[in-house]
Formats: sequence, C-alpha cells, structure tokens
Amino acid sequence: MSNQTTAVVKKKEDALSKTINSMAPEWAKVLPINFDSKRFTRMAISCLRKNPKLAQAFLTDQGRISTLSCLSTLAEIGLEADGRRAHLIPFKDEITLVIDYKGLVELVMRSGLVSNIHADKICKNDKFKYNMGEVVCHEINFEKPRGDAYAYYCIVKFKDGTTKCEVMQKEEVEKIRLSSPGRNGDPWTKWYDEMAKKTVFKRLSKWLTLTPAVSKAIEHDDQQFIDIKASEVYEEQTVPITNFEETQRAKQIPFKTPAPKPINQPKTKPVDVKTEPQNVDTNSDDNLDF
Repeated sequence: MSNQTTAVVKKKEDALSKTINSMAPEWAKVLPINFDSKRFTRMAISCLRKNPKLAQAFLTDQGRISTLSCLSTLAEIGLEADGRRAHLIPFKDEITLVIDYKGLVELVMRSGLVSNIHADKICKNDKFKYNMGEVVCHEINFEKPRGDAYAYYCIVKFKDGTTKCEVMQKEEVEKIRLSSPGRNGDPWTKWYDEMAKKTVFKRLSKWLTLTPAVSKAIEHDDQQFIDIKASEVYEEQTVPITNFEETQRAKQIPFKTPAPKPINQPKTKPVDVKTEPQNVDTNSDDNLDF
C-alpha cells in the first residue's frame, strides 16, 4: 500500500471515528444505567472498521444517516453492535440493523422475571413429545445424524416456577419468512435455524410481560426493511419470477429493453421488366417514386 493510499485510508478512519464520537453524549443519555457509553462507542467504531463495506457505506450521506440511526436504536434498547447479538448489514449506501435471537433473549432475561429461555430445532431422528401445551421430552442422539429439521420450539421458565412454550412447524416458519421483505437475505440464508428460533420466540413473547426495551426491539425487527424494496435488497431466487425485468434483476445483470421485433413488410409483386428501351422524360414529376 502506497503512502498516499495509506494517508487516504487514515483520513477516512479519522472522519468515521470523529463522527461516531460526536454522538457519544447523545447515546449516553438513553443507554441503560449499567452501560458504559465509551465502550458502546468503541464497539460501534470497531464494527464499522472491521467491515470494509460498512466503512465504505458510512462515507455516503445516506449511509452515515442510516448507521447513526441504527446505533441510536441499539443505544435505546441496550445492545452493542458486536456482530453476535446485533448485526449492522450494509446494502449499497444504506445500513440496516438486524437484532439476533440471542439479543432478544438477553433483553428478556434483564427483566428479572425469567430464569431460563431455551429454543431448539426438532429433527427427524430426534425423540420429541408435545402434549397439551407442554414439551414433555426432547431427546437427541448425537451418535447419528439428526436429519432435517421439521419444527422449532421455545420454552420460557419464569422465576415463580411456571413455564410457557411455543412450537411451530417448519411450514409455519416458512410462511412467515416468505411474507417478510428480507426472506432471501443473509440472516435467513446463512443462519436459518437462528432466524427460525427467533420467529418462534417472538410468537411466544406475546405471552410475556415485556419491558420497553424488548418491545422496541421486537417492533424494530417487525418493521425492518419495510421501506426498502425486497427485489433491490435481496436476490429473489425462491419466489416465482413472471416478467423479463425481474428475471434480469435476479441474475444480477443490467436490465436492457428487449430489441423491437422487425416489422414484416408487405410482399410486393414482381414487376415485369421490359427489355425494350423506352423514351423517358426525366423532367416529368410523374417518374418520381415516393
């Protein structure tokens, strides 16, 4: 790397750090009491620097505004941009916040009402029994392959000893995935099981007493990507494509308007050509062929 290139990179990093640090006082006002605002800011800067796409998007006006908005949301609910409980995902010049299942679980555990949360997938070779709203047993034999997952469940145990659980078949999870604008995005394609667990947990959360932080996190998760066209954010590979323009976009090649079909000219009858020379008046308008 040349000295000039190094200088440019250093200048961009300094600008990024300066912008993030300028927001630290505002985030400190909304962060939970036990949160270190300086650590939150350092985590945000580290997250952006480690991902070149995030850093590049941050240099644009739209990217900077969306990034600061995502970080402000994280500050309000009390999560850090650590890439484990919360993810900042770049697309073009915009940054989107995705709250992980583990992040939602942590927020619920902070309420002080829950002693344990467990979620898992149910595979073909597992022994699973569900009866009258309770998971009776779930046994896994790790000595052989578990097989394909066909359902997911979540169990919440409260400190008073009571429990609440929810079970969803994979078909139900798929219906929810397909109804989401982000159905074919990285979270679902790379971490399907985690997203499925989050889906069943969110259904179970309707039975929980939610803190404002949990409510805001779930509300954000429900609303994410609503204002962005799914066909622009994700590759629509599992949804039937019915027109030419969408097909071109799915293949990630520039759309070109199809060339017009040639117009069939009417056939003309052959003209008999006389071999005998004729006297033609070249000054007459009658001999002009329009």
